[in-house]
Amino acid sequence: MVSGGATGIGRQMAAALAEAGANLVIASRKPEVLAEAAEVMEKEFGVKLLPIRSDITKPEEIDGLLEQVMKKFRRLDILINNSGATWAAPSLEYP
Repeated sequence: MVSGGATGIGRQMAAALAEAGANLVIASRKPEVLAEAAEVMEKEFGVKLLPIRSDITKPEEIDGLLEQVMKKFRRLDILINNSGATWAAPSLEYP
């Protein structure tokens, strides 16, 4: 499973795992890019892929994410915690 797996570095890590033959779960807050990434990787690599819209800043969504993973694959072998956010201002202004 790759959190933040629909774009950027996360998508590249997910693609590398898929290329190696791993079935995947990619999680993202953005459903539109999530669907597109899943479609491309499934076609390109022929693996099982479960895209899940999830905001990992909300504990209840983390529980739901794990529940969906276990329902589909029954196990989780690799977890890449890639989700993140940027702060585009001086660090002393961070709330």
